[in-house]
Amino acid sequence: MSLKTLMEESQKDSSKVLISEGPCSGSCNGILPYRHCMTWPFRETRRKCSRSCSTQLKMMELNSNFNFCASSAHHYEFLKQDHLKLFKRIRDEAAQGRFKMVGGSWVEFDGKVPSGESMYRQFMYGLRFFKENFWSYFK
Repeated sequence: MSLKTLMEESQKDSSKVLISEGPCSGSCNGILPYRHCMTWPFRETRRKCSRSCSTQLKMMELNSNFNFCASSAHHYEFLKQDHLKLFKRIRDEAAQGRFKMVGGSWVEFDGKVPSGESMYRQFMYGLRFFKENFWSYFK
């Protein structure tokens, strides 16, 4: 099969999904990218985390098949400090398995670090936070 034919078939298949109406019939997943501090000033990063997570909670209300993953314990710490009510809603969804705690590090790093010690610290602080706040939901 040529690349052109493959692309045409792919577009046909994806257009069926993109033009369908109503909630998705399968599992829908969202993710929170790790670039927050590289993209915005620090104060905006904190606000962006709360907006991103509140949007995902709204998506969960609209679609019972929607799940969400975010890996940075630091983002959750922002929410806990700045928006405790939102943080508690996330914990409720985590208890139902819809807001998924993944990764286990303090921030989602790219692995280009000067030493193994820095990676160890990322996981030490991240896992400590998840253990204290989400232990029964964290896998």
